[in-house]
Amino acid sequence: MKAILGFLVLMSSIAFAQDLSQIGHSAGFMLLDNGKTYTIKSYFDSNGIVMPQPLGYFTLPEEVEYSGSNYYIDKNDVIHTTDSQGYLYKDMHYLDDYSATEAGGVFFFSRKSGSESIAAHIVQTNGVIVTHHAEGFELFSDAYKLGGVYFTDRRGEMYITNPYDGKLYKGKEDIKVKRKKVVHYGHNYVLMKNGDMIVIGFVPRTKVDEEGNTYTTHVANIKKVKGFRNTKKHGGTFFFNSKNELIAITDQGEVVNRGKVVITSIEKDKSNEEPELLGTSYFIYDDGEAYMIDKSGYLWFLKKLPFYERVGITNVPFER
Repeated sequence: MKAILGFLVLMSSIAFAQDLSQIGHSAGFMLLDNGKTYTIKSYFDSNGIVMPQPLGYFTLPEEVEYSGSNYYIDKNDVIHTTDSQGYLYKDMHYLDDYSATEAGGVFFFSRKSGSESIAAHIVQTNGVIVTHHAEGFELFSDAYKLGGVYFTDRRGEMYITNPYDGKLYKGKEDIKVKRKKVVHYGHNYVLMKNGDMIVIGFVPRTKVDEEGNTYTTHVANIKKVKGFRNTKKHGGTFFFNSKNELIAITDQGEVVNRGKVVITSIEKDKSNEEPELLGTSYFIYDDGEAYMIDKSGYLWFLKKLPFYERVGITNVPFER
C-alpha cells in the first residue's frame, strides 16, 4: 500500500508511553448512564484492573454528539480519547477550529471554520490525534460508508486509517466494497451477504533507521476470506454465527473461531445466551456480565456490572 497523505498535525496533549507488546487497536470505552466511563484495554490485564474507570471524567450519554471506537465528542466539542492501555484523555480545545461531521471507529471527519474542504482526524493507539487536510481533491467528501479502521467511497474503493501511525492508505485495487452486498461494516472487517469477508490487519514490522536504531511499524494489510454465512450479533472485532460460536478478528487480521462463550476455569457458561450490548471489542449480557476480545482474538471475562451501572453508549458509532 502507498501512503497518500503526509501532512500530520499532532494533538497538543502527551499520552503515556506504551509497552509495545500491549499496543493494539481493539480498545476503547463504554459510557454509563451516570456519566462515568469504563475503558477497555487492547489486552487482558491479569495483574491489574481489567476494566479501569478513570476518575475525574463525567459525561452523560445525552451530551455525546459523536462517538467512535476509541473516542467520543460531546456537544461542547470536548473530545475524549482512549489508548490501548485503558487511559482516558480529554482535550477541550482540539475542535476550536473544526466542526465534526461524521464518525468512524478510530477516525472522524470535520469541516474547518471558513473552509469548504473536509479534514480527517485519526485517533491513534496512544490517544493522540493526527489531522489530515485534503485541499485540492474530494477524497473525504466522497467518503460513503465508515467502518472502524477504514472507509469506502461510492465506487467501492477502500481507504485504511492506521491507528498505529496516524497515516491514511488506499486499499488494493482488486478489492471493492459494493454496499448492496454488505451485511455489516465492522471495526476491522466487512461482512458480505455471500459469506465473503474483507479483513483489515496491521502487522508489526521491525525496521532500522539511518542511525542503526530499531523501531516497530505496523503495516496495513487487506485480504478476503470465505465461508461466513448465517451470522448474527455483529460487533466491531467479532460476530456470532448461527451456532452461537464467537468469531474473532485479531488486530493483525487473522480470523479465529473461539467456539461458544464458555470459560470453565471461572465457571462462566453463556453458550445458550446472546449478548444484549455489543461494542468494538466487548459484549455484555442482560445480567450485566461483560466479556472482551483482546488484540489477539482471545476471550476474557471482565466483570459483572452492578444493577445500578447501566451502559448508555457502547463504543461503536451511532451510524455506520
